[in-house]
Amino acid sequence: MGSLHFVESLPEGVSIATYVNLDMFGLNWPVETQLASQLSGCDEDYYHLYLFTSPVDDWSYYTDRGLNVTDEMRAEASDLQFRLNSVLHNDLSYPMEWVAVLDDTKGNSDHFNFIMHGWPATWFRGMHEFIQETGDTCEQSPKHAPTDRVDVLYQLAGGRSGLEGGMQTGLDALALLMWRDVQGQW
Repeated sequence: MGSLHFVESLPEGVSIATYVNLDMFGLNWPVETQLASQLSGCDEDYYHLYLFTSPVDDWSYYTDRGLNVTDEMRAEASDLQFRLNSVLHNDLSYPMEWVAVLDDTKGNSDHFNFIMHGWPATWFRGMHEFIQETGDTCEQSPKHAPTDRVDVLYQLAGGRSGLEGGMQTGLDALALLMWRDVQGQW
């Protein structure tokens, strides 16, 4: 509810260019799946990093909840997805198979409230227990549970360096996205 309160209580004259939600990432590419995950049915080489963004093609989740999607919102969403893909795949050469920019069609994190108020948004999300995409077999990360601890994340990532590598993937992408924006390269 914090994001809803935030967007509904912005002072007059304040606008948001883009909202970036860094929530539940770290267990993502280039973190290799560990033996324990493989034994439980995971047949993927790496955990995915998904960037769920303001939709380009499928706004139905939002329109079903009363959002009037404007041409400007569609253009901003398209620009955001283009920029993210450019940074991730052209500049950083992250593999498209493991790092993907997708239309958000579920709205199940803080970025939802920003999109519902007309601002472009993206959610950086790695392995997650309750959110599976087509082809996922490894989505089993603890969240809001007694096992939601750093030592468990280290174990799932194959050690501290694995988790740090997954975090760095998202942070490098965000830093380059912001740098290119500040430099006026968009």
